[in-house]
Amino acid sequence: MFLFQSAESLVAALAGQVDFYLTLASAPDGMRQAANDGVEQFNSWVKSESGRLEAEKANLERLKKAIEGGGRGMAAGTGVETHSVMGGQIKEWNRRLAEFNAQVGKFNETSDRRRRELEVSRKSVTGNLRQCQRWLNRNGPLKLSTRINRLFGHLLDKRRSRPGEASRLNPLLEQLRSLRARMARQTIQAQSLSSTGILIVQGRLENEGKEAEECWFMVDNGCGSSTFTPEIVQAMRLETDKRVKIKLRMADGRLIKAPPCAAPGVTVNGSRALFIKGIVMRETTAGLDGTLGMSFLSRFDFSIQKAAPQRLVLQPARLRAGGEFDVFICYKSEDAQHARLVYTHLAQRGYRPFFSEVSVPNSQSTEFSVLIDQAIESARHMVVICAKPSHVTATYVKAEWGLFEGLRRSGRKSGNIVPVLFEGMTPNQLPSTLSVFHSITANGPAENWIGPLIGFLPRH
Repeated sequence: MFLFQSAESLVAALAGQVDFYLTLASAPDGMRQAANDGVEQFNSWVKSESGRLEAEKANLERLKKAIEGGGRGMAAGTGVETHSVMGGQIKEWNRRLAEFNAQVGKFNETSDRRRRELEVSRKSVTGNLRQCQRWLNRNGPLKLSTRINRLFGHLLDKRRSRPGEASRLNPLLEQLRSLRARMARQTIQAQSLSSTGILIVQGRLENEGKEAEECWFMVDNGCGSSTFTPEIVQAMRLETDKRVKIKLRMADGRLIKAPPCAAPGVTVNGSRALFIKGIVMRETTAGLDGTLGMSFLSRFDFSIQKAAPQRLVLQPARLRAGGEFDVFICYKSEDAQHARLVYTHLAQRGYRPFFSEVSVPNSQSTEFSVLIDQAIESARHMVVICAKPSHVTATYVKAEWGLFEGLRRSGRKSGNIVPVLFEGMTPNQLPSTLSVFHSITANGPAENWIGPLIGFLPRH
């Protein structure tokens, strides 16, 4: 039985940890500011006292000269001062000189004491900063962010499986959404203060169940693929296959292997893109749910304004006029032989088919996903190679025909989607979205079924 009290305790504990982290995250700046304020106050005091003592010293010098001038006048027989007047001036000068020397001594004593206090304060701040850093290294914000997102996903799953308990789960989910937002805002603030700060955007991530959640992404136009954290993939139930590892060349030259995933929809600044291909990758920055790479950005005419604050500008992309390809051949890599057969016969008949093994031979290129999406957008029709039900619904395959169907529904395309059935697969094994289209059964020699296929692929 799901224990709400346990969940409530966990949420409360996480909220307390977030409060402590945010206080601690701002503590170094506060400590440094306090230390700097102390130094500024000391320097201001030194300047003020030094100025006052210099003024008093100048007054004493003027009095001394006046006394010396009076003495010379009396010696020449022209002075009017009496000996008693001279004696009074000298006595006053001596008194003021003694006060001045006492003030100088007090100034030196006070300044030495305050310098020692500042040094003690500096050492204390340094020690406290080291303690803060040790705590952050041990209990870092990334771990805290991961715990929040895991509980968030767990409670979302509970709400899906137990809709009758939604009224009790929703307040907890709202608290976790608030914690996610606070962690993201802290990261955004830290990046805004950095000279090499990354651009972070807030967006809405959709799943196939029409659920949508606010997420925060780093923007990287040097990365071909988008990435999503394991926690947000789990929370949103995004399509993925952990058994498959996609090889991907990163912008920095690293070759990585990661499970594929696909987001049915991502909206940023009011601009929505469908079926974004990505990979599942752990985030290295607290508060973020992944990275929006070129698999998202290439769907738009985009620009990144570098002037602070950085800003991502997205404009609707112009659909590639004329169509570079007549037909996009959608297939899983295990069915490449069937896709090549279709490609060969279409090419022999004058079509311009897109077949990734030929059209984009370097599948590890950072631009691979971008080129695939561009080909889908430019193609007039799509042929989906169907040899096994699991192949047709594989993460990237489904993302490709899902994108094409989304473009059809939006009115940006009017071409056909044609499932071609191989290896005994039947129409009733197709997913519901594809089952509404007329399919071609590829039995026997290609000459038996290529004609009917071409009948569904008009060129005009």
